[in-house]
Amino acid sequence: MARGRRPKPVELRKLEGNRGKRKLKAVPQYTPITSEPPAFLDDLAKDEWIRIYSELSESGVLKTTDLMVFAAYCQAASRWQLAEIMVLEEGFIVSTPNGTPMQNPWIHVLNKSFKQLMDSASRLGLDPSSRTAIGTPEGKSKASPWGQLDAV
Repeated sequence: MARGRRPKPVELRKLEGNRGKRKLKAVPQYTPITSEPPAFLDDLAKDEWIRIYSELSESGVLKTTDLMVFAAYCQAASRWQLAEIMVLEEGFIVSTPNGTPMQNPWIHVLNKSFKQLMDSASRLGLDPSSRTAIGTPEGKSKASPWGQLDAV
């Protein structure tokens, strides 16, 4: 069983600027994922793929080896949306066949899919804390207004 934090991928450390200035390990170079969503995703998941794909591919973090993590994120987002709709339609409390009130079973699907969504989003750098830790390539390339003072 692994202890402590998972190591950050080298690509993410490069995006951060390698703050610790430690030597980065060489990693295999995989090809980027194509922009077409896999056929096994449902329509809502495909919509999520299309919505998020360009952001992830521009960062250079999304590779073919990440296909299933990204697909799992999209499918979990789809299930979560469906469960939200069902809970809104049916309510939080439903009746059993004999009339006893109980929690709507879709709430379990809602909670489970949200956990899966957040787990895969964290691995892809889509949640606020992961995004903050990663930084953005655009933010690093912008010129500092104080940059001209360094030259003097």
